[in-house]
Amino acid sequence: MLKIIKSFLIFTVLTIGSIQGQDINEDLRIADSLFQQKKYTESFKIYDAILSTGTMASNRMLLKMAYIKEGLGEDNDALYYLNLYYLSSQDETVLPKMEEMAIKNGLEGYSYDDTNALDSLYRKHYLDMASVLAGLALVLFILVIVFRIKGKNPTSPALFLSFLLIGFFLLVNWGSPQDRAIINDQRAYIMKGPSPGSGIVEVVKKGHRVDVLDKNDVWTTILWEGQRAYILENSLQPLDI
Repeated sequence: MLKIIKSFLIFTVLTIGSIQGQDINEDLRIADSLFQQKKYTESFKIYDAILSTGTMASNRMLLKMAYIKEGLGEDNDALYYLNLYYLSSQDETVLPKMEEMAIKNGLEGYSYDDTNALDSLYRKHYLDMASVLAGLALVLFILVIVFRIKGKNPTSPALFLSFLLIGFFLLVNWGSPQDRAIINDQRAYIMKGPSPGSGIVEVVKKGHRVDVLDKNDVWTTILWEGQRAYILENSLQPLDI
């Protein structure tokens, strides 16, 4: 009886997921059709509804959303969708466009110099590096076992395994790319400390991109002009997919 119930639940979950996927594909088709007809406002509403479900239907959808917002003169929002597109696609050809829009609107956090190019490269290959280290560690672990079975001294592979595990641990715990967010408040206060009574560093407009260092209650620690600063959490729009 339990097997029957379990099978029924699995079937139900898969069926619901399939139906939802079909609904999203249909919504995306309608939105794309409206976009081609230059009915941008109507198409954006559907794209936004799809994105709000936590489903990123396609990278092209994000580019279209950015295009619509730029056409409406809402460059700050266009930058948000271009950021999401880059996070999803790792398409570096969009970075100069983002920098150009940021310069035009006087926004910080988008410069694409050599340092930022290296950071972009690191973000792009971070998971690959972690996977390679994990794979090598697994190979060495198997090698240690084989050495023991054959009665050989496993010191050398065990030593390399130790170094790899340390490297993997450091990469996962302290080497992950810094989280980023976009300031989404038209008048956001950047503070010296995590309290309303601390001094004001600067009052900034919407659209700046910042590195997120830490979160504490309603305050978020950010990197602003090379220094640690604080901003209310609800003044930020996290950049994640």
